[in-house]
Amino acid sequence: MPSPLSPKKFIPLGAVSVLILFLLFFTSCQFNQPQSKLTNEQSAWLSKHPVIRLAPDPDYPPIDFFNEANKYTGLSAEYVRLIEAHIGRPFKIVRLKNFDQALEQAQRRRVDIICTLQKNQAREKYLHFSEPIISVPNVIITGKRKFERLKFENLKKMRVCAVKGHTVLKWLERDHPDLKISLVESTIEGLTEVSFGVSDAMIAELPTASYVISQKGITNLKVAGDTGYNYDLRIGVRKDWPILKEIINTALAGISNDQRKEIKQHWISFDGYGESLIRRYSLELGLVIGFLALIFLIVLVWNLTLKKQVSQRTQQLLKELEDRKQAEKRARQSELKYKGLVNNIVGASFRCQFDHSYSMEFMSDYIQTITGYASKSFVSEPTRSLRDIIIAQDRKPFREALQNQIEKNLPFDLECRIVDSKGGVHWLQVRGQAIKDNQGMVQYIDGAMFDITQRKEAEKQLNYFEKIVATSNDFLILVDQNLFIKVCNQKFADAFELSQWELKGKNLARFFMEILGEDHFLELAQSSRSQGNAKTVFWYLFPKQVHRKLLKVMIYPEKTANGSLDTPGYLINIRDITKINKLEVQLRQAAKLEAIGTLAGGIAHDFNNILSAIIGYTELTLRQNQETPKVAQNMEEVLKAAERAQSLIAQILTFSRQDEQAFQAVQLGSLVKEALKLLKASLPSTIEMKFKIESDLAIMADPTQIHQVVMNICTNAGHAMLEKGGVMTVQLTSERMNDQELEGHPDLKPGRYLKLTVSDTGIGMSQEVKERIFEPFFTTKDKGKGTGLGLSVVHGIVKSHGGDITVYSEPNQGSAFNILFPAIDQKVKAPQKAINQIPKGNEKILLVDDEQVLVDIGKMSLEVLGYQVVGETSSLRALEIFTKNLNTFDLVITDMTMPKMTGEELCKNIRKLDATTPVIICTGFSSMLDKKKLAEMGADGLLPKPVKTRDMALTIRKILDEKGQKNKEKAGFDSTDQTRPQAD
Repeated sequence: MPSPLSPKKFIPLGAVSVLILFLLFFTSCQFNQPQSKLTNEQSAWLSKHPVIRLAPDPDYPPIDFFNEANKYTGLSAEYVRLIEAHIGRPFKIVRLKNFDQALEQAQRRRVDIICTLQKNQAREKYLHFSEPIISVPNVIITGKRKFERLKFENLKKMRVCAVKGHTVLKWLERDHPDLKISLVESTIEGLTEVSFGVSDAMIAELPTASYVISQKGITNLKVAGDTGYNYDLRIGVRKDWPILKEIINTALAGISNDQRKEIKQHWISFDGYGESLIRRYSLELGLVIGFLALIFLIVLVWNLTLKKQVSQRTQQLLKELEDRKQAEKRARQSELKYKGLVNNIVGASFRCQFDHSYSMEFMSDYIQTITGYASKSFVSEPTRSLRDIIIAQDRKPFREALQNQIEKNLPFDLECRIVDSKGGVHWLQVRGQAIKDNQGMVQYIDGAMFDITQRKEAEKQLNYFEKIVATSNDFLILVDQNLFIKVCNQKFADAFELSQWELKGKNLARFFMEILGEDHFLELAQSSRSQGNAKTVFWYLFPKQVHRKLLKVMIYPEKTANGSLDTPGYLINIRDITKINKLEVQLRQAAKLEAIGTLAGGIAHDFNNILSAIIGYTELTLRQNQETPKVAQNMEEVLKAAERAQSLIAQILTFSRQDEQAFQAVQLGSLVKEALKLLKASLPSTIEMKFKIESDLAIMADPTQIHQVVMNICTNAGHAMLEKGGVMTVQLTSERMNDQELEGHPDLKPGRYLKLTVSDTGIGMSQEVKERIFEPFFTTKDKGKGTGLGLSVVHGIVKSHGGDITVYSEPNQGSAFNILFPAIDQKVKAPQKAINQIPKGNEKILLVDDEQVLVDIGKMSLEVLGYQVVGETSSLRALEIFTKNLNTFDLVITDMTMPKMTGEELCKNIRKLDATTPVIICTGFSSMLDKKKLAEMGADGLLPKPVKTRDMALTIRKILDEKGQKNKEKAGFDSTDQTRPQAD
């Protein structure tokens, strides 16, 4: 009787099992092979286009890439082969440098098809897109032993990394802003961090991660979750060949689900949530394994009946020996793979002890790229330690970060600086983890170091740019193609009292509707884009207000990093150039002043000489004809005309800043009253004058110039009311002004000021006239009634006194001039009354001037006063006369500007001969000579031209009397000389 396990019973059982397994496997397969044929039109089109150029992405494994033999391969290449089989011809494969070049060639229609890419609006302008060939999922990858299936909530407390620039980062930033992600340069770098425990998880594209893991032999990773962010990859076809898109779609439709599944399994072998391919295809593999197990069972039972127990044991020992050899081989191969993997990381991996110097057990070769030191100098032949190359300031933070990782389980992730072999400083990002034993004792530290010097420099530059933008006084706004604000600087937000967030999304043109329409703004922006350069315009902000602002608006088309104009949008730079424009106007006015100064300097000397002669002869004639009223009256008119001419020259010299500034403490109220008293007599009865003096404070000023300011402003006010009459109001007040109150006066500082306001009810001024009112030679008066210098001189005087002047006026509404002078707390002495008598004398005077007429009139004027005068027109002959007649002359009066020998040279030569004879310098440039200059020349006094008899007599008498007093003091006398003739 056969045993229950006899071979005769196993044979039919095995046959039945094989049959059942075969049927199950057969029914599990799918035979859906859809077939699609080309239409006649499509076939005809292909006949006319025998060459179709296809450009794949040269470096996107496992989707698109070229292998070591330069053969186009990858997942999409499999689809291309099936499409080629369907249409009956191959494509011409064009290998380009990178994917960007492929897109550029497609735009220029130098290639016809691109594999494979995502569909977006920019690319649809020049490409048609096929139906998707694959949907690329983005998954969460972790170590096999760490986590089960993960969701985003689990990632918040984990160290997560992702590849810089990937599309999924934008979606994560939008939907999960609280998720902290560290960026890595490549998928291999991120997977290595996860494999070594530097990062807990990585978000990556499944195909790329699958390919890298397969190529690098990483065995301790798994897919722990799906992000839910997938994107479709398609085939792009040039826009003008829509029929080719239809052909490709037809070919794709002819690819069966089995074929698609086979292609995907071939290129994407790492799938599922912590599952292997065995679990993913558990049904099919279970059937196969069951079948094999059954065969094995049959063979085993069969062998049990045929072989002895000793043979079975021998086989088992041999198998164990072989398994051990294979295990050792796999271990060596794994070690080589991991070593290659570590050395290929763009960073230095290390394992060190937690001691004082961080003694190294392992350091990858990349450390030499960073530091210049070979890895063996840290490990096998240690000549330095990690602590040695860390700069002193960063050693303590480095140690504290390690302590926190060990004691508090905080991430060991910090930035520090090291010194390389050439003395250069590098920034490193160091990440790692302490590995502990079962008792919690630290065994070693595993980690990696990455050189981030370039990133730190970029961050530094970015920080500089951010500071520039934040501190800029310009408005800086980035807008889209419809002028809606994307981002702006704080200066712009502050100007409209809104936050930067509130301004985002608002239309920029609406903030400037008062000065420019929205459509016009958009036209300017579009013009800058079409021309490819900046557009600059100038606008007035608040054009109808007194303190309007002049804006310089620069519109730049937004550009991409490579300088193209593909990005729609504009950068708007708005700058307030009101002050700059004002300075430019002042600069132009200063140029005019310089020209006037040059002119004034050229004519002042000759003109003053002429006036000196006119005034001198007129005064002589007037003295000689006091008994003839008609002649005396005519001479008085001549003197008045000469004085007006003298005043005109004084105005020009004052305006061109060639006169001297003799400032003293003066009571402004008294000067205003005095000027108004003189002015009132000249105004017609139709003009009513009102004045109110509310302050007795003083200012530092030249009284003559301040008197000139008041007279000029009030005269202009009266002229504005000549036709219809009106009211002139003059008011003087004291005000303490702060920065806000001085906003319209940029040159003034906070303090106490005297404010003089002169207003009228006259014809007023237009905006154009107001802008030019202080320009030299600008006048609205009829010819012969004004020089155009009055208000220019006023403006110059006020500015030279540290004040400011402004005007407010509207046509037919009158005008108001406001003048501010810095006030002082100082008492003013009462002015002394002038003495009307002209002193005489009998001393001998040498008079020198290169103009004969001035010598003659001076000689006659002095002789009338009793002096003995020797006149000479040559300075050389005058020196000769003085040399031959030493101790003869009591006084020398000489002109300053003379040919061959100037008055200064003559004075110095006289001083060499006689140190006691006083010398008076006569010049038309009195502002050029001060007391120090006169002392250096050896002169005792100064007579400004044109010379009046009274001024000359007073100066001469003063100097001669001082000389006489000094001589008497030296001789021991104290009495007064009574021999001099009495004054008239």
